[in-house]
Amino acid sequence: MPLLHGKGNLQHACAKCSEYCQGWEGVFCDVCGNWHHVKCEQLEIQILQAFKELPEVPYICKSCRSDERGSFSYDGSISRLHKAAKQGIEKLYIYVERERLFMKEDLAYHNVRVPKYSSDVQAQALLQEYCPSQKKNAAKVTKDNNSLFSAVSVALGGNEKLAKELRVRCCIEMVVHESFYKWQDNYEQLTKCAPDYMESCLNCATPDEDSCVWTMSALASVVRRHIESIYPAVNGKMDRAISILNRVFVPRNKIDSGENLKIFWSSSKKTTITPGSWVPDMFVPLVDMPIVPLSPTVMSPFNTPSRVSGRMRKPTAKVMAITSPREKNQMKVVVENTDPGSEDELHDGDDSDFEMPSSFTLEPADNEEAYMNKYHMENIDINWMDKFTVVAKGGNPLTGTAFLSAQEIFNVLTTETEILPNIPAGKKEDVYYVVDNSRNMRYKHRRNYFQDDCGRYNQKSGTTCKSYYLLTADNMLQPMIKHGDKYCRESKRVPASTGVSPRGRGRPPGRGRGRGRGASEQKVTKWIPMEPQPDEDKIIILHRYYSQLEIDPTYKRRISWFINLPERLEKGHSVFLAEYLTKPVPGLQLPLNRKRQHTTTMTKAAERKSTTDAGSDDEMTDPPAKKKRMDGDATETLSTEPDAGEAEEQPENPPAQDTSPSQDENQKSHTLEQDDGKGAEGSKTGQKATTMEDTGEAQTAEES
Repeated sequence: MPLLHGKGNLQHACAKCSEYCQGWEGVFCDVCGNWHHVKCEQLEIQILQAFKELPEVPYICKSCRSDERGSFSYDGSISRLHKAAKQGIEKLYIYVERERLFMKEDLAYHNVRVPKYSSDVQAQALLQEYCPSQKKNAAKVTKDNNSLFSAVSVALGGNEKLAKELRVRCCIEMVVHESFYKWQDNYEQLTKCAPDYMESCLNCATPDEDSCVWTMSALASVVRRHIESIYPAVNGKMDRAISILNRVFVPRNKIDSGENLKIFWSSSKKTTITPGSWVPDMFVPLVDMPIVPLSPTVMSPFNTPSRVSGRMRKPTAKVMAITSPREKNQMKVVVENTDPGSEDELHDGDDSDFEMPSSFTLEPADNEEAYMNKYHMENIDINWMDKFTVVAKGGNPLTGTAFLSAQEIFNVLTTETEILPNIPAGKKEDVYYVVDNSRNMRYKHRRNYFQDDCGRYNQKSGTTCKSYYLLTADNMLQPMIKHGDKYCRESKRVPASTGVSPRGRGRPPGRGRGRGRGASEQKVTKWIPMEPQPDEDKIIILHRYYSQLEIDPTYKRRISWFINLPERLEKGHSVFLAEYLTKPVPGLQLPLNRKRQHTTTMTKAAERKSTTDAGSDDEMTDPPAKKKRMDGDATETLSTEPDAGEAEEQPENPPAQDTSPSQDENQKSHTLEQDDGKGAEGSKTGQKATTMEDTGEAQTAEES
């Protein structure tokens, strides 16, 4: 967006106040070609900052984007989106970002119950014939390619005023949240009954263009309500579109209170219906209104011959001769039209525009599968549930039982020629995929989406690692660490400075209150900066995201991608590597799940209480194996019990233990006397320490 700053831009005058854009910022309108003050446009700081971060997005002034009442014009918005859609999907991405900045965040509507709807007779006949369990009735909407948005508008507010706004919001929803809809569990199933998703986005941005299941799924998120799709079995029960299109679409975000919106697939054509060749071309809403029976003068062309004669006043049917035996509902029947009644007999809610043909022919096909609609049945060769048993295509096996190294990831991402548009559906075990990542790269500073059909991942255990590497001339990676503002390649562990801790009270080295080893045995890491510091254009960054399934923690996934790659490695700019590992990796633990050890020091009061408790317990159960270590005049007792999940190691010839109560008590009292006598003098007497794992179970200190 062109902006003006400072006081030197006197050649541009504001179109509203006619003053020069001086002293504050000015914005240029892409429609009217005039400059405007930011103050005159009443731009919010958030919107202005968003346009600054998106310089390729042109600005539109308030007058050009508003209607006569001063509200946001959805007619102009859909025209601008249609103009962008003609130039391709990339242009549509830019224009969608602009439109969503000016629109209100949520759809504003009021649930209205209309006492009287106009009935769609043709859709009502289909509903009563093929969906008799539905207790609602089909309301009439305009018969055009905007019927889906009109149907949802009627179901929400009782009229079609929201149709254009719904189309605009639906287009924005499909483009912005593309990853959400393309990574649904039923994506592969819906592709059998709908065009390509990106093509559907372009169609949604075009006025009077057809809608599909992708549009209906996005509309559920726009209105924040469940949308129930009802598809009649006109083509017979063998039509697999029945199991695919009869579903409930769930919103992406929060759900408003209210019942499900029911949308019925119908047809606007008034020609003869032949089972196996019926194609829906419009949608109607199912609403609550009094059930109105069909007029005697209007007969549905979708009924079976047995029901046709019962609904006509004086039916006249001529059954033609049949040479081969057939079932009763497959007879070829020609029914002549009866004498039409007067218009007064028609109900007010009926569609008076519906005209019955002079005669029609109902001829079910001998083989329904031969007449299945290609639009619904093309390339349906696997069942939806087979994705759990069919191996996903396009993957490469992992070598060994571990993830790829950083060098291997670099070689794969920069040389792979087969790049998948998304992670394929199916079984994925010990395999990796190279997937297009242009969607996440396009929307920077936003959350990345790496969705698949494996299930829900544990978000609490997911971790992200960021690593720095120096890229050499022969495409080799040299690892290094960024410490502060310096790049360091090598690290050195040096002993820490020795000395008596202020809180140590004269304890010998190794007997302090710190964790693990004593102060003299601890080592610190010293970073050695690289000399000279490498250039920024030679440093690449590797991001690795680890996650595991909630229901099966042994099933691990890692997503890896590079940033700051040089231009000569253009293949690795917009791709990521998805690895799936089902076998446990030795030593592979997520940072959040790492076990930590610490040492606690017991006071003498707690020590005596612990010793007393241990003495009473010795009479009931056998004490665990202990190991003594002498250090000067003090005795330290360490537990040798194995950790959880590790094999317990038993000595070949365990020493005999004397559990005599008299000897045990004498030894305990002797130890306590040593501690009381030497602790006050500040001699080198250690205090008993108990080492325990961070498993939530404290081990009781005992003297043997």
